[in-house]
Amino acid sequence: LNNQAAVYADMLQYEKAYLLLDQAESFDNSLNEIRYNKILIALSENRLEDAKKILSSLKSSNVPSALIEIADGLVKMTEGNWSEAEKALSSARKMQPNNAYTCVNHGIALAKLKRYPEAQTAMQDAIRNDASLAVAHRSLGLLYCELGLFYLAEAELQQTIQLDSSQTDLHAILEQIRSWMSAINSSNP
Repeated sequence: LNNQAAVYADMLQYEKAYLLLDQAESFDNSLNEIRYNKILIALSENRLEDAKKILSSLKSSNVPSALIEIADGLVKMTEGNWSEAEKALSSARKMQPNNAYTCVNHGIALAKLKRYPEAQTAMQDAIRNDASLAVAHRSLGLLYCELGLFYLAEAELQQTIQLDSSQTDLHAILEQIRSWMSAINSSNP
């Protein structure tokens, strides 16, 4: 049921996914993955308070888990509490260093804290762990743009579009980057 719910969530059919997760939880409420998926759905639907309640119930299980740390980090990110998000995601990365989603979210939190070299490393780790993760390429590309590394930014954002053509907002960002690169090249004969 948990896997079926994930499929519905991927299709943005959150109500069906949530119902399946409720069913799965009625069979075995000790599964952290079920509560974690409920948190992801709540955050996707901008129901932060619901996500926080589920997270509290997950934490009360007193079972140390990377899922708890990841969920805590995502909730803190949604709240804009970047310092606490970074701490939770750093802890999760120590438990699951090969989890690409954890690496990229940790990188985003680090970037928000202006810890750019660490953010770059985390995002590159995400790509090393899963080269097909479009959000990792997008995040790294936007970080490179922030740092003024336009050629690297352009390459990562192009890769993002190749992996996920639905990210149409990147076309305008790429045009702006190309404009900046052109201006830089014309001012440096």
